[in-house]
Amino acid sequence: MDNNTSKPTTAIYSFKTDEGTMADIDLKGYRAICTVTKQPKQFHHTYLANLIAHKYNGNFDTFCDTYVSREGLAQKNKGKRVEQIKHKIDSLYDQIRLLKTERDTLVETE
Repeated sequence: MDNNTSKPTTAIYSFKTDEGTMADIDLKGYRAICTVTKQPKQFHHTYLANLIAHKYNGNFDTFCDTYVSREGLAQKNKGKRVEQIKHKIDSLYDQIRLLKTERDTLVETE
């Protein structure tokens, strides 16, 4: 009889560190912490390895220090959008002032 017991699997990947050395990290079950929301996020190990390799230039420390989840990105973008709207409102008020000044000068010349 064949005894098939599941063995705990690991997914060891090698990444650069800030010190310039290589570190072997088990990404199986790894939870990344979003730097904005501080919430843990779990990924499939191959997706996470590909993310670190391409977006973070293979540097695991950079990933840990700067990872932002989609939820965190939405929060950051919401703040940016508010600033954009404020800037647009200020620009429109400036344009209104200029137009009123131009109108007043035209009325005075009549």
